[in-house]
Amino acid sequence: MAERRKHDRAPVRGKARLLARAADGPHASGGGRGRGPDGPRGIAGGRGPYGPGHTGHTGGQAASGTRRGEGGDPNRPTGRRAWGAFLHGLARLVGLPVLSALLLTLAFPPAEISWLAYVALVPLLVAAVGARSGRDAFVGALAGGIVFFGINLYWVQPITTAGYLALLPYMAAYWAVWAAVMRSAGRLHVPLAVAAPAVWVALEWVRGWMLSGLPWLYVGHTQYENLVLIQTADALGAYGPSALCLVTTGFLAVALVRPILVPQGNGAADAESGGASLPQNDNKDAGRAESPARTGRAESDGPSRLAQAVLVNLVVLVVAWVGTVGYGLWRLGQDAQTPGPVVASVQTCVPQELKNLIKMQQVQTEEDFRRMLQEIADAEKTMLDEQVGLTETAMAEARARGLQPDLIVWPETMVPGIVNAAFLTYDPDVLAAYPSLARRQEQSRGYWRRIQATAREAGAPILFGCHSNDLRQDAVGRMEFIANRNAALLVGPDTPLYTSEGAYAKAHLVPFGEYVPFKESWPWLYNLLRSFTPYDYDYSLTPGGHEQEPFVIGFDGRPARFQVAICYEDAMAYRIREMVRPEEEGAVIPARTGRVTRKAVDFLVNISNDGWFSGSYELDQHLNLCVFRAVENRVAIVRSVNTGISAIIQPTGRITQQVVEQDGRRRSITGAIVGQVDLDRRLAPYTTAGDAFAYACLLATAVMFAAAVARRGGPGRKAQRPARPPVGLYGQGAFGRAEGSSERPGAGRNAESSEKEPTP
Repeated sequence: MAERRKHDRAPVRGKARLLARAADGPHASGGGRGRGPDGPRGIAGGRGPYGPGHTGHTGGQAASGTRRGEGGDPNRPTGRRAWGAFLHGLARLVGLPVLSALLLTLAFPPAEISWLAYVALVPLLVAAVGARSGRDAFVGALAGGIVFFGINLYWVQPITTAGYLALLPYMAAYWAVWAAVMRSAGRLHVPLAVAAPAVWVALEWVRGWMLSGLPWLYVGHTQYENLVLIQTADALGAYGPSALCLVTTGFLAVALVRPILVPQGNGAADAESGGASLPQNDNKDAGRAESPARTGRAESDGPSRLAQAVLVNLVVLVVAWVGTVGYGLWRLGQDAQTPGPVVASVQTCVPQELKNLIKMQQVQTEEDFRRMLQEIADAEKTMLDEQVGLTETAMAEARARGLQPDLIVWPETMVPGIVNAAFLTYDPDVLAAYPSLARRQEQSRGYWRRIQATAREAGAPILFGCHSNDLRQDAVGRMEFIANRNAALLVGPDTPLYTSEGAYAKAHLVPFGEYVPFKESWPWLYNLLRSFTPYDYDYSLTPGGHEQEPFVIGFDGRPARFQVAICYEDAMAYRIREMVRPEEEGAVIPARTGRVTRKAVDFLVNISNDGWFSGSYELDQHLNLCVFRAVENRVAIVRSVNTGISAIIQPTGRITQQVVEQDGRRRSITGAIVGQVDLDRRLAPYTTAGDAFAYACLLATAVMFAAAVARRGGPGRKAQRPARPPVGLYGQGAFGRAEGSSERPGAGRNAESSEKEPTP
C-alpha cells in the first residue's frame, strides 16, 4: 500500500515542480537554451557568461542537467570556449562605462562638445544601477574611469610614467565608488535625478581634498563657455554646473534608457525602487520580485510605475534647469561692475629643457664647470631677453590703442637667478669667501636692474615669477640656504634698489612635484615616493603662509589690490577663496584703505609655467577651470602663462582677451595681451559660505549609504538567499555565477515548497 502511495505521488511532485518553474517566468525553463524574456541575446536574459546552453545559475537556467557532485555540468565550457565566454562577459561588464568615458572625453578639450556632458554618463549610470552585483558595478566603472583619465591626463606620462600609472586607478576609483553607491541608492525611494548629482558632487569634493587635492576634469568644467549656466558657481562652486549635468543624466537614464534596456511588465521591480529610479536587482527580494502573484500586483503595473518614475525625475530636472537659467540671467543682468586697472600679460614660450639646463648640470672637471657657467648664463639671458622683448611689444600695442598699463605680468619662475631682497642685499663682503655665491649674487643683481629698467621704460610696475631663497651662516661659518620658495615679486620704476614693493610665496604646493611627504617621519616611504617625481634629486619647496599681504598698485588716483595664485593654486577653490574673502571684522590694514570692493582684493593674477606640458591639452584644461575661480568669487583674473594659455577673465567668467595666433593656435606660442579688468562690487555667497553645497551632498551621500546598508542587513530580511538571482541589465554576473545565487539549479524556495508531501 505504501509503495502504491509513493507511486501515486510521483507525478504530482513532478507536476508541482513544473508549475513552480512556470511561475518563475519563461526563462526558468526552455530546454537548456538559456532564452530569457528578450530572446537568445536579450539584455535581461539571453546567453550567460559561458555561452549558449548555460547561464551561470542565473536567468535562463536550463531545466535539465546534472547536479554538482553528480558527474559535473556537461554544459560548462572548457578551454578556448571558456575564454571566449569570459571575454564576452567582460565586454558586457565594461562596455557601457567605457562608452561613457569616450563620450565625456569629447566634452573636454580638444573637441569641447559641451552638451555631451549631459548625456555622456547615462551609459555608466545605467550599467551601475542594473549591475548584477556591487562588485560588477565597481569593476565596470573602474575600467571606464581608467579609460577616461588615461586619455585626459595623458600629459602626465612624459613627466613621470610611474606617477601616471599610479594616478589612473586612483582617479578611476571615484567613478567606481559612485557606481557602487548608485547601485545601492537605486533600491531606496530616491530619484536618480537627485541621487546621481548628490553622490557625484560629494566625490568631486573628496577628490579635490584627498592627498592635497586634484580638482581637475570636473564635469562642470565642460560648461565654461556657457555663461548663463555657470553663474550658479558663485553660490555652489564649480559643483553647481556638475550637479546640473548629473541631474540631466539621472532623468535620461530613467526616461529614455530604462524603457529600452529593461523588460516591461516588471511592476514589482518598479515598486521596489519606489517608482523613482531604475528597477533594481535586489537579490534579497528576488523571490518576491519575480512573480506578480507574490507581489499582489498585476504585470500591467509596470508602465504606471515607469510613468511615476519619469514624472518624479522630470520635476527635479525642470526645477534644476529653471533655477539655473533663471539665476544665471539674473546675475548677468546685474549692473555690478566698474572699469578697473589696465593690465598687460606676457606669454613666453621657454621650453622646459632650457630651464632644466639651468638646474641640472653634471660637473666633473674644471672645464665642465666653466662650460656649465657659460651655458647657464646664455640660457638665463635668453629667458630674460624674451620677456623684455614681449613687454616692449605689449607697450607698443597699448599705446596704439591709447592705453597705459597699470601693471605688467610675467609668467611663473621665468626670471632667472635669485632676485629676492634677502639674497640680493646680503653682505657681499661675507659672500666674497664663497665665490659661487658671490658670482650668483652679482648675476642676480644684474637681472634685477634690468627688470627695473624695463619697468621705468614702460611706466608701470612688473610682477614676475622667480625663486626666492633665504641665506644664513651656520655656527661653523658655512653658508646655507634655509628656504627655497616659488615666489612672485613686484618691482616698479621707483622701487628701492634690490628690494620689491610686494612679495608672495606659493602656499599650496603640488605633491610629488614641489614636495614629497614623509621626509622626516618615514624616510623609507619618502625614498619610495620620490620615484613618482619628475626629478632625480631632492627638489622640495618651502610653502608660504596662507595669509599674505596683497599687492597694491595705483590706477586713476586710487589704489587697487590684487593677489597672486601661482601655477596649480588656481585649481584649488579654497585657496582662491582665502585670498578674496574679507578680513575679519575690526581688522585695519592701511594698505587697504580706499577700497573699491568689499572683498580683500579687487582682482587676481595667475602666473604659471605650463612648459612642462607644452603643446598638450593640459593648457586648455587649466584655462577652463580658472574661469570658475573668477565666477565663484566675482573677481577678474589675469593669466600669464609660459607656453600658454594667457588670458583675461572677467568676474562673469567671460574671457575677453587671450594670446592666440591668426590660425587659432593658443598653445606653445609667444605673445602679449593688454586689457582692462572689471571690478565687481558683489561679495559672492561662495566666497563667504564656501563648499556648503558640497557638504550637503556629502551628508546626503552618507545618509543614502547608511540606509542602503540598513536595508540590506536590517531586521525582517530573509537570511536564506534566493534560488535564482533576478535578471539585470547585464543578464548575469560577468565573471560566472552571480553574487548571491544558489550553488545548484532549482534549489530555491519554489522548488522546496513544491516538493513537500501533499496533504492527504
